[in-house]
Amino acid sequence: MGERAFALGSRVIGDGAPVFFVAEAGVNHNGDLGLALKLVDAAAECGADAVKFQTFRTDALVSRAAPKAGYQVETTGASESQRDMLARLELSLEAFARVQERCAKRGVVHGE
Repeated sequence: MGERAFALGSRVIGDGAPVFFVAEAGVNHNGDLGLALKLVDAAAECGADAVKFQTFRTDALVSRAAPKAGYQVETTGASESQRDMLARLELSLEAFARVQERCAKRGVVHGE
């Protein structure tokens, strides 16, 4: 490995190494474990080396009084609060353990 390279699992990342392709899943699972697992499968089928999800705990991230951003109101409506919207998108630690198992089975690195 060169001085600007490092290993991630069995892959070398750095100068002269093949591209390391990361699929961004974010919160596009919409809080649904089944959809999160399908996103892992889709990433693997597309040849991704890794898939990245956003993990957070709503109560640690936002107060009950926080308003939605303008673009969030436009895309999700004004009927729920920022906190309620984020809580709907949150996956449990147990769900992420299942996602990680699926990643291992499909040969992709799971990042959060």
